[in-house]
Amino acid sequence: MNTRTLITTSMLALVGFGAHAQLITYEFNNGDSLDGWTTDRSAPSGFEIINNELVMTVSGELNDNNFYNTQGMKLDGLRADYIGVDIFIDSGWDQPGRYGGLWGTAENESGSLKEWPIMEYQYQYENPSYAEAQTGIGIWDTYQGWIDPVSDAFELDVFNRLEIFLADGLFSYFVNGSEVYQGLSNAAFIEEIILNGYNTLSAQGGYSIRYDNLTYNDVPEPAVWSLLLLAGLGLVRRRR
Repeated sequence: MNTRTLITTSMLALVGFGAHAQLITYEFNNGDSLDGWTTDRSAPSGFEIINNELVMTVSGELNDNNFYNTQGMKLDGLRADYIGVDIFIDSGWDQPGRYGGLWGTAENESGSLKEWPIMEYQYQYENPSYAEAQTGIGIWDTYQGWIDPVSDAFELDVFNRLEIFLADGLFSYFVNGSEVYQGLSNAAFIEEIILNGYNTLSAQGGYSIRYDNLTYNDVPEPAVWSLLLLAGLGLVRRRR
């Protein structure tokens, strides 16, 4: 567990974002349960806690349907406006492609709209959205596609903090405490957190992604907010 990261996360989440909400943290300590996690797209070959970290192994033969070459696990049923995680960016990830990331699925109150805020490490990744192959933290904007250029606000061979905030019709993306992108959103909350990687190194036997300190908050539904506001007004009146 990285105490400094947790303190930084708490400060960010409580200043202007989700000050009303309870923060929930998965420290992935040895012996912690991984119940509640389910497969997203394709199951990784490994998903376990090792040395007080979450280790996910991405490997196997490539799928003819490229969609399923992304392997990952997700937590769903959330109601959050903040998600964050520490990810170890390995200098050994030196073959062109996409590597580990933090994805979210966001929706409106009726569930009729879906958005996908995404952050992931990419190495010399070629994409039609980019002017040239790039290395850094790639950002996916539901309405703009992949954002060019990628962010260079990362460090190799250490844990990096990836965070996504939803407020005032915007997704704000942070790397190691610095905002790197803002994109429009019509969503009311983030419903899923997805940890995943792309099967970039299948020919080399795959690779592992180390995660730690997954954090999100729990935002009350509008009806609950109305009751809380009424209760607050009642207290003010009584004090007067």
